[in-house]
Parts: sequence; structure tokens; C-alpha cells
Amino acid sequence: MSKVDLSPEDLTDRRPLGAGRAPAGRALLDWATRQEGPRLCLIAGARGTGKSHLLAWLVAHGAEHPAARVHALVPAADRSPSPVLWELSHQLGWAARTVPELLARLDADRRPLLIGIADLHRASAGERRTGLRLVPDLLEPLLQRPWVRLVVEVGPLAANPFTAEATVVDLDDERLTDRAAFAAWYAGLPGAEHAPPPTVVPPLPVLGRLAAQLPAGAIAGRDGTAATVVDAWWERQGPDVRRALGTLGRLGWPVDLPTWRAVHATLHPEVPDAAAEAETAAGRLTWTGDGRTTGPHWLPLPALAAPAERGAPGGDFFAALLGLVPRNDRDILEWDRAPDFVRDHLTDHARTDEQVMRLLSDPGFLVHGSVAAICRLLDRPGVRVPRSLRSAWRAAAPLLTHAGRDEAERAAILHAAALGPAPRLAALLAPAAERHPVAARWTRMRRTVTVASGPAKGERWPGAVRALALGAPSPSEPPWLLAADPLGQLRRLTLDTGRTLGRIINETRAAVSGLARLDGGTWAVLTNAGSVRLVPGGDQPPPSLRHAPGADRAPLTCLGGDPGGGLLVLGDDTGTAWLHTHDNSGLAPAGSARLAEAPLRAVCGVRLGNGRTMVLGATADGRVVLWGPPRSPSSVPLLVRAAVPTALAAAPVPGGAVCAVAWSDGLIDVLSPHDGGELSFRSHHPVAALAIASDGLIVGAGDEAVTAWRCDLSRLPAN
Repeated sequence: MSKVDLSPEDLTDRRPLGAGRAPAGRALLDWATRQEGPRLCLIAGARGTGKSHLLAWLVAHGAEHPAARVHALVPAADRSPSPVLWELSHQLGWAARTVPELLARLDADRRPLLIGIADLHRASAGERRTGLRLVPDLLEPLLQRPWVRLVVEVGPLAANPFTAEATVVDLDDERLTDRAAFAAWYAGLPGAEHAPPPTVVPPLPVLGRLAAQLPAGAIAGRDGTAATVVDAWWERQGPDVRRALGTLGRLGWPVDLPTWRAVHATLHPEVPDAAAEAETAAGRLTWTGDGRTTGPHWLPLPALAAPAERGAPGGDFFAALLGLVPRNDRDILEWDRAPDFVRDHLTDHARTDEQVMRLLSDPGFLVHGSVAAICRLLDRPGVRVPRSLRSAWRAAAPLLTHAGRDEAERAAILHAAALGPAPRLAALLAPAAERHPVAARWTRMRRTVTVASGPAKGERWPGAVRALALGAPSPSEPPWLLAADPLGQLRRLTLDTGRTLGRIINETRAAVSGLARLDGGTWAVLTNAGSVRLVPGGDQPPPSLRHAPGADRAPLTCLGGDPGGGLLVLGDDTGTAWLHTHDNSGLAPAGSARLAEAPLRAVCGVRLGNGRTMVLGATADGRVVLWGPPRSPSSVPLLVRAAVPTALAAAPVPGGAVCAVAWSDGLIDVLSPHDGGELSFRSHHPVAALAIASDGLIVGAGDEAVTAWRCDLSRLPAN
């Protein structure tokens, strides 16, 4: 039987849900595989009913039916709306940082999407600073797109935050549990042969595991509710276990055993075997069924957490957790060696202003701490931090979400974002950032001029940039590049600082989308209308452009050239690249080739040291293609990604060339075509234009900023 032919019944038979939850699985798959009906499904129920397990089961096994494939699963617990938005955008292959950007991406790419949101009921529903609200401002606008469906884990159904019509899989409904299958599952638990019969145990997996630890008569004569099972279990625990569970309840989130043990021992110095108490308690919390004691451990039921938290110590959890962060010989906290739980949840225990500022003023914590947690900390009422920190964090946070635990990458991202608004923070981050193969050298953020700013003094720039190209070297001035803005104005910028040197007059007065330097100080520009114009860089008239693409050809989509001048490459909507070379009489055609079946989004050319020419094209379907005229283009792409290229540039290096590709999801790839070397980094702002020099200096620009990064080409790993 093929995957396409599988029915919901087939899937639940082949991938069974334990604890009698097969009816819930069939109900969820029935919604997922039907095309009619509500496009919102709520997995509802009290804590401990198995909502997260059911959603994880759909993600893991629903892909066997095409309609049930979950394209993105975003955890919402302990997150404010912005981190949820960033994570969703990242999983879908985009780099949207705001709701309008995300919706614009959705409207441009109308592929059917099934999106899962886990633990919505444990999310921070709104943000004070931005006013963004998770359900009305983000999730419900997604549902307004007919090609988007949502499956969302919520709490009890009475707390449903949606106004949209929904299909509900309510795990509090006994009809969604097969009691016979639950009894069979219960009978297979360790110790169940001596435990209360399954008929008196509510059919919840957590309660089944607790009841299996009880003697047969422990709940005899009681009402058979969750509270009776928990009370009977709690009564049988000694003071040592209760004390350790109190610490676990106050920690608030699933925690690994070593961290739980260490915090418990710190808070109970009077107990000689406090660490052993946590070990014993962990053995009673085998929610996974494999008897593991390494974690994570948590108290999944309110009825279980309440008595634990009542007996919890009143010690300083912030100090206890902070004490688990190692220090170096200069007494500086080494956050890279801190337990994951401390980096993710220390902010939850920062109660005082002093504790909050201790974290936000520590560059190491900004690099290693949970992005979502730091966002919540900055959003707290009364938190006063420099505006420069907020500005740098706002630019870096969406990318830090995707960098994982990589210290060098996270430091490089935050360092680049801080160079403009927070130079002192950038200086503190520089040593860690330099350990990454690509580190920012300068950034020029776009300035917003308002009436309140008063009259402008000098040129307020940079503004938005649509195209970049390296300028002609000269012994009388520093290296420079030319930047074209959306209005067609051309500005000369220094390569070492990004400072404006002056302008080149573009009399075509048309918006520019492509730029290339030619011999003799002439520049080729591509207008938004798809026409090519030549602009003189000095007093000499520009050369003629012979055999330029005419109206009978496909519309031009991109233009590029060689950093040394003398080459012009044009790309069109059919995937064809047109090469021109410069001679004494002007630009003459030097060949064309179909690089792809998809439109070209960026092109460039390079004159190699062996006298040959290399042309690169980036296509709308996410490929980078190599062409070495007069030979045919390579049939094997240099690179394939599930994103849209936004810019492309290349430069000659000894033995070959190096190129850089910017993508719609914020990634920039650096490639060495001659030996297959490749590395990637992330820009803290969208990049619509690129330039790269032979020494590895990469300049990227867009609507928000111009930034220069130094790439260590010796660290390009060769394949």
C-alpha cells in the first residue's frame, strides 16, 4: 500500500498511540486529511492528558499521508509573540521579522501549509513593547489565508483564545480514549500486577504511571478521580522525596537530573544527602515509560505540582542557578559551560532589578542565554536598559534564534548588530566574534529623518540600497564601491568605513536594480523597467552597448559584472544569461546560455587568472549555476537551497574564484567553485545587493543598512 493510499485508520493501526489514545489519533488524522471543514484544529485538555504527545505523534507519522504533513511545528511555551513569529518564519524558509513581512511571504508563496503550535496555553500572549498579541495579531491572520491550516495545542477548552471556527480534539472527553486499550497498556507497566485495577484509574497516561506505583488497595473506596490517585501517591512518599519534589516544582520547567540535584543540594545545605533525595524522587517520575532518571523531569499535573510547591523551600533560586555557571580564573562567568536549563530559565527566577540588570549587562549571557527569555526580560515593565542595547537586540534576536548553541556564530551576529547603535557592546563581543570565519568590520544603519529631527545637517545617508559594485582602484584614493538607491542615485562609499565619498550623476533618473563596473570608469545599470543604461563615471562619454537585448527577448531580471571591469552579464525571465565583453568600440556580445528553466534572480561574471571567464547565475527556484563560456553550463548546480536568492557577487582569487550568495531567509553563502569550499553566515538585516573583493571583504546592503564583513577565505572547507 502506498503512502498516498493510507487512511486515518491505517495510520493509527501502523503507528499506534499508547494508553488507549487511538480514537484521538483517528480524530486528529480525520481532520488533517479532509480538505473541507474548519482549517483550525484545537488539541484541548487538562495538563497531563497527553496533548503534546498527540501533536508530536502527528508530526512524526502524519507525513505518511500527504495532507497530514506538518510543515512547521513551533513551541510557544515561555515565548512571547515575536520569538514564535521568528521561529515559524525560519522553519518555513523565510527571514520575516514582523507580522506584515510574514504575511507578505505567505501571499507570495501560496503553497498549502499545515502549521503546528505547541503549548499555546503556556505562551506569553502579548508584548508590552510592541503591542503584538499572539492569537489575534499572528495566528488568526494566518487562518485568513485559505491555503493555511493550524493545529494548535491549548489548555482546557473553556480557555480557547480563538474566535475562528475550529475542529476540537478534546482529550478530556472520555470518548477519545479506548478503555480496553488503556487497560491493556496499564497492565504492561512495571508493578501493575500489584497495583489498583485499571477500572478505578482515570484513563490518563500520567495517572496510570502514578497508580502503577501504588498497592492494590491504595485507592479503594475513593471516587476514582485524578486528585485521589495523586493524593494516594503523595501520601506514600517520604519526606526526602517530598522535599526534592518541592524544589522541582519551584524550578517550573522540565529539568535535567544533574541541575535538579545541584539546586536542591544548594537550597538544603542542612541535608547531608540532598543530592540523593533528588535521585530518589526522579525514580518516581518515569513519565516516558523507559524508567530513565536522567531527565528531563517535571510535574505534569496541577494536582501533583500544588502540594510540591507548597512544601518547596523559600531559598534564592536565582543565586542557586547562577552558582552552577562556572567561572574562569578572572572570576568571569563562562556561560558556554553553563547547564542548558540555567541558560534557558534563569531569567524566570530573576525577581529584582539588580538580578535583571546583572543578566542584561553581561555580554556572555546575551550570547548564550535563551533568546525568548531575554525578549521577555526586556519586555518587563520597569526594565530600564540603554536604547542602544534594545536596538542591537532587536536586529540580532531573529537570527540568534536560529544559531543554536554556536557561541562564535551568535557572538558574530550580535557583534554585527551592535556595531552601529552599541559600539561598547560590540567591542566586548569582538573577541568571541572573531572566532567565527566571518566577522563584521563596519555597519551603517539607515537613518530615519522626521520633522522632529530638525533641519538636516549634511547628507543623511545611508538609505535603501538596490545594487552594489566595486569601484576602480586608484593610488590617489582609498578603495571604494558604488551603491545605487531605489531612485537611481549613485553614491561612492569607502570600503574601510562605508563613509560617503561623493556621487556619480545618473541622468537616466530611473530606479536601479542592477549595477556593474566597466572599463574606462563607465557603469552599466539595469532599471526597474528592464532596460540597460550606461553611465559615465567621469568626463568621457560612455561606450555604446551593441546588440543589447531587444523587445523581442524575455524581460531582463538582473545584471552583474566582473569586479575588475570589462564584463557585463544580463539575466532574463527564461533563465538565459547574456555575456558581453568590452573592447575599444564598446560592449559586444560574447555568447549566451540557458542556465535554468526558472527565471534568473542574480548574475555575475569573473575573469579568471587563466584567461577564462566564469559566469554564475542564481535562479528563482533556489539554485546557483556555473557557466564557463564557450562551454555549456554545468548540469550540476553549485548550490541548491529551499529559499530565493536575493543577490550574487564573485571575485577572482589565486587558483579560481570566490562568490557570495544572499538568500531570502537571511543566510549568506560563501563558495569556492574551484574546490567546493563553502561556509555560511547570517546578516542582521535583509540583503538585496552584494559585492565581494578578492581578499574576502563582503559588503551587503538593503533597505535597512550597509554592512561589511571580513571572511577568512582560508577557512573555506574544501570538499
